[in-house]
Amino acid sequence: ADKRGPWEYRAAATRGSQTLRSQTWKVRASRLELKVGPQRLDLGKIKAGDEVDRKLTVDASSLDRREKLRLAMSDPDTEIRPRSASIGPDDRELDIVIAVDEGHPGGKREEKLTLEPTNPAFRGQDTEVVVTYEVEPLTFWERWGTLILAGLGILLGLIALVVIVYGLT
Repeated sequence: ADKRGPWEYRAAATRGSQTLRSQTWKVRASRLELKVGPQRLDLGKIKAGDEVDRKLTVDASSLDRREKLRLAMSDPDTEIRPRSASIGPDDRELDIVIAVDEGHPGGKREEKLTLEPTNPAFRGQDTEVVVTYEVEPLTFWERWGTLILAGLGILLGLIALVVIVYGLT
């Protein structure tokens, strides 16, 4: 077998000087060397219910084709979008959105963003980024005010309707 490029090999079965059969195949990398920057991502202050857009620099030059990654946050009150992404050897950036649930209790957080390859050949070769942020919880009126005012508006509308239909007497 002779090597024909970084991931391509060719083998031939011969008898004397006659080639009986030859085959070329591609060999996949057994190690995913995914370099993500920064290793520590600071999002600053986030209001509960809001979301933040960020770019992660990615170096996946060890890949010979596109691979899918599953993205996950360790905090259950925080959502990452997209949940999966496809990266290739020429990709340099990955756009992510981190959304904080409205019911988040608030406070300073240090969580892990995990980039996990879905290909079984790369199982266990996850890349982690530490994400720090401070969540400012919603006040009572920010969280429930719209619902309370809508309920009062419906109640006043029903009272007005009863007054119009039956009169004041």
